[in-house]
Amino acid sequence: MVDQTEKTTAKTADKDISGPRSLMRILGLFEALAEANDGMSLADLGVHLGAPKSSLLTLLRPLVAEGYLLHSGGRYRLGARIFRLSASVLAARNLRLLIRPYVEKIALRVQETVYFSVLDARSKLASCVEVIDGSNPIRYTMPVGSTLPLYCSAVGNVLLAYQDEAWLEDYLRTAKFERITPATLTSADELRRLIEDIRVNKMAVSIGRMVLGSAAIAAPVFTAEGTLMGTMAIAGPADRLTAEMMSLQAILREVSDQASGQWKSDTVV
Repeated sequence: MVDQTEKTTAKTADKDISGPRSLMRILGLFEALAEANDGMSLADLGVHLGAPKSSLLTLLRPLVAEGYLLHSGGRYRLGARIFRLSASVLAARNLRLLIRPYVEKIALRVQETVYFSVLDARSKLASCVEVIDGSNPIRYTMPVGSTLPLYCSAVGNVLLAYQDEAWLEDYLRTAKFERITPATLTSADELRRLIEDIRVNKMAVSIGRMVLGSAAIAAPVFTAEGTLMGTMAIAGPADRLTAEMMSLQAILREVSDQASGQWKSDTVV
């Protein structure tokens, strides 16, 4: 006979399966299994987390199916996918630490928002990994982790310019060129011409292509092997950036060149 209290607890836990308690239990699962070299049984996990087996199974099954956990011999262990995720988090942190001094160097000289972005090849977006907001009251802001479309952002244009031809052609063929503002590029031919210009000048300028009244300039940063590491950019109100365009480009180019070649590819990935 099942105790009524246990029934009530299980039902309550099941109701919480999509809420904050579920999230904390998943994190608790990962932490517990990270310290268990030989894995843990369902019973062990239940005791460790203070959770009913029925609720844990509801969490464990999709994690196993998606590769975040392994289940064999009645024991659960961390799976390959969680290790890949951990490696990505550590790589992003490492990259932020490496690039931060150069972002600061530009920000101190220009008083505008400065950020560094890399390609998220899976989503085909530019992902911001480091940013320092400008000191002006009216400024462009973008939190770390923000993403931008490749076709209509300065950082995205630079990232596209240094991809291999097969990847680039696939992007140009499949991208949806949505008109965000009247200045947004909306065709693959236009973008191809812009990319060719960026390859020559190593600089991209976007004025009002994503947000009316804003502008950004971006330059590539390369690894010691000459592959693209990411893109450094300055962004702010269009009137201020266009008025100082030549000096801002010179500063951006100077510091981006200083950053280029400082690290090998395996240091930042």
